[in-house]
Amino acid sequence: MIAFLRGLIFSKGSQSVVIDVNGVGYEVVMASSAISALGAVGDEATVFTYMQVREDGVSLFGFTNEEEKFVFEKLITVSGVGPKVAISALSAYPAKELIQIISTEDNVKMAKVPGIGKKTAQRIIIDLKNTFEPMALGGLLNPQEPSEAEPTQAGEATLALLSMGFTSEEAKLALSGYTGKDDVQELIRYALKRLGTV
Repeated sequence: MIAFLRGLIFSKGSQSVVIDVNGVGYEVVMASSAISALGAVGDEATVFTYMQVREDGVSLFGFTNEEEKFVFEKLITVSGVGPKVAISALSAYPAKELIQIISTEDNVKMAKVPGIGKKTAQRIIIDLKNTFEPMALGGLLNPQEPSEAEPTQAGEATLALLSMGFTSEEAKLALSGYTGKDDVQELIRYALKRLGTV
């Protein structure tokens, strides 16, 4: 499994980039917004990746940060949502805004993504609301400025627990009642103790 690529940007297209890693060119499909933010041809870049292996070939999907990759991986668990549709969603909205759209059950905005109709939008919200809602409530997003908000300590801790395999409800309960210093690592240690893993 290829987790990330670090190399020079060899070329950029509207839907993909080629990253030169020690003389080997990897074509990576990315959201249009991510491609724009990546840098210019010839610049060094680090791209987090998801590798899809199918009978007809292998595809790499890329992200500029772990949050984008996390949202992508959750989207493709929904029936009827493949990697290309998930990339389309990330092209339409930043990862933080997608989390907010799903957690607030905004079917209208979700259905505007190319490749996602009303039924699929509803399915995405039903399947992922419980995962994304604690991230929004934990302060990972600023609802007034969804595209520019910085992750808070609670939001980062929630994301870390979700990535460890805990459910959104477990993360929410484990982080509740914390009165220590505002530090991500301390929050995670507190939560893990409450979850009985430390």
